[in-house]
Amino acid sequence: MSDATSSPTGPDSPLLRFGVFEVDPRSHELRKKGARVKLQQQPFDLLLVLLERPGETVTREEIRRKLWPADVYVDFDRGLNKAMVKLRDALGDSSDASLYIETIPRVGYRFIAALQPRAHAAANPHPPATATPREEIASYFTNTPPPLAASLPGAHPAPTPPLHTDALNANWRPFAALALIVLAIAGISAIWYHEHRASAAAPQIHSIAILPLDNFSGDPKQDYFSDGVTDELTTMLAENSNLRVTSRTSTMQYKGQHKTLREIARELSVDAIVEGSVARKGDAVHLNLQVIDTSNDAHLWAHDYDRTFADVMNLSDDAAKAIAARLNSSASRPTSTKYVNPEAHDAYLRGLNAWYSGKNDESAVYFKKAMEIQPDYALSWVGQSFIWGAAVDSLRVAPLVGLPKMKEAAVKAVQLDDESPEAHLALGSAYYYADWDFNGANHELERAIELNPTYSEALHLRSYVLIALHRYDEAVDSQRRATEIDPFSRPHVLARIYSQVRRYQDAERDANWRLVSMPNDWGLHLELSYVYRCTGRYKEWLDETVYVWKRWDFAKGAEGLQKAFERGGYQAALRYRLDLIKERPASIYTSPYSTATVTAELGDSEREHTLDLLEDAVRKHDIELLAIQTDPVFDHLHSDPRYRAVIHAIGLTPSY
Repeated sequence: MSDATSSPTGPDSPLLRFGVFEVDPRSHELRKKGARVKLQQQPFDLLLVLLERPGETVTREEIRRKLWPADVYVDFDRGLNKAMVKLRDALGDSSDASLYIETIPRVGYRFIAALQPRAHAAANPHPPATATPREEIASYFTNTPPPLAASLPGAHPAPTPPLHTDALNANWRPFAALALIVLAIAGISAIWYHEHRASAAAPQIHSIAILPLDNFSGDPKQDYFSDGVTDELTTMLAENSNLRVTSRTSTMQYKGQHKTLREIARELSVDAIVEGSVARKGDAVHLNLQVIDTSNDAHLWAHDYDRTFADVMNLSDDAAKAIAARLNSSASRPTSTKYVNPEAHDAYLRGLNAWYSGKNDESAVYFKKAMEIQPDYALSWVGQSFIWGAAVDSLRVAPLVGLPKMKEAAVKAVQLDDESPEAHLALGSAYYYADWDFNGANHELERAIELNPTYSEALHLRSYVLIALHRYDEAVDSQRRATEIDPFSRPHVLARIYSQVRRYQDAERDANWRLVSMPNDWGLHLELSYVYRCTGRYKEWLDETVYVWKRWDFAKGAEGLQKAFERGGYQAALRYRLDLIKERPASIYTSPYSTATVTAELGDSEREHTLDLLEDAVRKHDIELLAIQTDPVFDHLHSDPRYRAVIHAIGLTPSY
């Protein structure tokens, strides 16, 4: 900050009072009825700027010059709006019915509350309590007033003895000793009472969400860093506590939004919220965090951390352990202490940010850079494994090309850090997709969940593995847990798991329930189309499929599908789909299994073609083939030796 506090921050800084609030510019404290209100640096500085000119309009440009240095590019409007929201939250103020700060549209703000007469802070308003309890008791007696007898009716005033312990004459020593005993007992009782009262009053927090940390670096290009710290803090809190920690992918939707904490907590079904900011300038990193009990808006914990960039790897771990301890939810789990090069870590955070933004090519570049800077950095290998897996899943790379690279990177990651849940997730994915080793995959995913019990990605993948092992109820439970932790990133997946274990009514019910709050989620519509196809409700299947194809910007195909259905019903629609597949360029990988799901429904006329496609899927190691026993379109092939040979080649236990 430049000169926002230049006038009120001298050695005799006045306390500024308005309403029930008191501002101490010297200590940078806002107090309400004497209790400190946690307020971050920038909102506090904004308050000081407005208090310098009470009753006057302070323009946005004046605020910009005072709080945002001219040589730093920043989204000023967004930064100011966020600071004002936080300031109003701290004051309990509202832009609609202002008590303290009035908004002057398109101009600025005005502080409208009456300031009380200024009072100077005492030289030391909060002296340190350095005396021990024994010293405090002795102090009481060395500073006691005249003996009680001197004040009784009819008694003559006695001379005041000197203020030291020798003034207690022999007659008063028994009483003094008794008083000492009484006070000691009272002191012990008070300590016991307060300790047990604090324990009894400890908040019952079982679930928590970490909101995206604000980037207070003054540079929007540092957003990747604040998002990365958010992600690491989320992971560390999940690993170091017994709390249910909402996944980063669900909390990130609140970035830039202005919902109340109670609204967010209700939508995420959590008891508490962590919010804060991070600022990185040069080699210095400042992290501000606070934990709020959303049932009563009480601040449960707050702390500021100042670290060097080289020590940033330990920052999230330290903060997570402190939060867990405050909420009585600490969990003793092994944590990695391996050295990580700061530049490699920075490259990894950039890659992670690109990954979550769907920029896989960009994330691949940064993950590779992190690996080159520090070849033994496990997370960079995890990133590489995920990149290859995503390339296969999106049909950009053929399975026989991408899956070996996916597994190679995953194996390396676990070798480098056996305590990394991300590494075990990567290896579990490789066992499942690349090796069709379902027991091995389940073992690795169990290890990932052991290291991070609220690891939604591991819980999600494990649900598919459990289906392959015919452990259907466990598969549903695993996905339920994953969806509870991460409700917004893949809202359709629980319906998919229900469908794959052939609980179609549950799948339809879950998808429709979620569509109430997310009516435009194409994944939910896609799951409904699958349910309608499996249950023979072909008109509903058509409506949902047309909707999804249009959302995929394939309006021409959607129109053609609808016309084919109107012309010849479901069989004609299947033929139209088959024609579309045949029109794909040879250079684009086409899943033989996906084609087989179409030909299988065309009946015995396509029986041999369907079996050819399934055998081709085995040769190409088509990852979609793993769903073969969950789809009823293949049920009529169960007795065919060629079909059974496919099931044996995959390594699945037959369900027929």
